[in-house]
Amino acid sequence: MLRITINHEAMATRFIVEGSLAGPPVEELKTCWQKVANANPGLPLLVDLSAMTRIDSEGIILLTELHRHGVQFAAAGLMTQAIIKEITG
Repeated sequence: MLRITINHEAMATRFIVEGSLAGPPVEELKTCWQKVANANPGLPLLVDLSAMTRIDSEGIILLTELHRHGVQFAAAGLMTQAIIKEITG
């Protein structure tokens, strides 16, 4: 299960992603990202992964794609932080 909360702030849009980023929910996050990016081009996007419980290989691929498009991440938890560190270098 995945929950995505989108907060439009003055200087950025923040996605708060909770739960499992695995299987079909990966496409759900991708769709949300594309809609927000197309509606607000140039506005920075921050994805908060502090409440993630699981990220599979498809989720890692999507997060890598998001990073290539300039998305920034916030994370808590050792595994999520390690995944983000690997993605962002």
